[in-house]
Amino acid sequence: MGVPLGAAARVGASRVYMRVHYPTDVLAGWSVGLKWAVGCVLVARRLRRRKAIGRSVE
Repeated sequence: MGVPLGAAARVGASRVYMRVHYPTDVLAGWSVGLKWAVGCVLVARRLRRRKAIGRSVE
């Protein structure tokens, strides 16, 4: 988990350093990405509880 977070931090910092984006743009992107990831984890957990995924096909 540390490598992807570090890569995202470096990419975001480089965007600000090269003046391609404002810091608020980078923070907004990180925020949206975090919300998306949390949502995916929550949906996967709910589906796993319902046993909708993770079944073996026989």
